[in-house]
Amino acid sequence: MFKNRTFFFVGYQTTTVRNVTNGLNKYVPTQAERAGDFSALLNASDPNNPTSKAQIIKDPSTGQAFPGNQIPVSRFDPAATGVMKFLPSAAGTGIVFYSSPLHQNFHDVLGRADQAISEKDHLSARYDYQLFTNQPVFTAANILSYADGSDIVAQNAMIQETHIFGPGLLNEFRVGFNRAASIRGPANNVPSVRTFGVNIPYQPPANDVQSVNVSGFFSFGDNPFARFTRNNFFFNDSIRWVFGRHNITSEPMRNAVR
Repeated sequence: MFKNRTFFFVGYQTTTVRNVTNGLNKYVPTQAERAGDFSALLNASDPNNPTSKAQIIKDPSTGQAFPGNQIPVSRFDPAATGVMKFLPSAAGTGIVFYSSPLHQNFHDVLGRADQAISEKDHLSARYDYQLFTNQPVFTAANILSYADGSDIVAQNAMIQETHIFGPGLLNEFRVGFNRAASIRGPANNVPSVRTFGVNIPYQPPANDVQSVNVSGFFSFGDNPFARFTRNNFFFNDSIRWVFGRHNITSEPMRNAVR
């Protein structure tokens, strides 16, 4: 007769991260440029010219310069007009300053149980569950801060049975699995190139913007929606035999990954 046959343990811990990255900046079209007035670009020394060099805008259909760098609004590409609806307004050089929030949570739950079945048999089980979340960022009034979020779940479990055959002979059998499943993607209310007015042959089922880049001025976008899952199942049996000065261990192992 032996005592203290059962032992169990449960633990939980969480970590939260709340931060804001300030001081981010990009150049966007000014109110004058939204109305087709790019005259500030004609003078390299104009304080409202962010390029610091003279820029003459030409009509792509004729190759001739637009008089006074004034582009008729009717000539604007519909997709460019669609993008501007999500950009913050700006004056002067068009520089805008903005921030990007960081909202992350990490949860970890761990449980373990040990059971002494008899003086020669001992059973133990362990399970660990981890959840990491990173909140996506999207503000309709400022798409420059656009960023994907992610949910990552990691789990692992194991059951082990130990049997004592005799004073020098011990057998341990283990079976378990590891699983990692992650989902990444933008917020549910983000636009897509279709929202901007771009019609391409393939439109993804979920809205996202992978990359919009105006060289030297602004860019935004992130990876599209995706799911990744990895399972790893394992089992092994090991025998330890001690006799005299000799120690023999046999540990064949097999794994299955799916």
